[in-house]
Amino acid sequence: MCYNFEVSLGTGIAAYTLGYVLFQRNLTEKETQYVIAFLIFTSIQFVDAVLWFSGMKKDLLNYIVTSIIIPIFLSAQVIYNIYFICKFQKLHHLVLLALYSFYLFYRFNGYSTPLCNNYFSSPVWGDNELKLWELFIFAILILYPHWDVIAFFIAVILLIKYFINGAMGSWWCFISALIGIYAYFNFGIK
Repeated sequence: MCYNFEVSLGTGIAAYTLGYVLFQRNLTEKETQYVIAFLIFTSIQFVDAVLWFSGMKKDLLNYIVTSIIIPIFLSAQVIYNIYFICKFQKLHHLVLLALYSFYLFYRFNGYSTPLCNNYFSSPVWGDNELKLWELFIFAILILYPHWDVIAFFIAVILLIKYFINGAMGSWWCFISALIGIYAYFNFGIK
């Protein structure tokens, strides 16, 4: 989620363009998987753009985007990392993935509302700001087994939450841009 419609749409287009550029390179299998994960991650920016464009009125569009589309993309990120990248494919892994996905659908059931408490405003999905423990679990699930990257993003989450006092979603575009810059300068370069 980003600050407004233009930032959400613009950074989403930029990220997809970067994905295209990266796919033109001679990527390793792991790098290809990471670019796909990056594109899934950045897809939320297009969903966010729809919320901004609609004015976040409590209507059917807001409800469908918040209660169905957002949980689908968040679940896809976790499933892609755990099942396809990490190859955790045993029955108990699948059950845990299903339970987490069901939680996301339960958690975001409702309408998104704008949070305008400072310059870093963003939609609040399900009209309930994400809790720190939810963000930590999500970060671990989409970044495992890269503990150094997990630690970095947990530090970013804490910085945003306590020092900038911004809504966590406002920083989705920023985090996506960080990932994109890293990928551009490191993937497919031999």
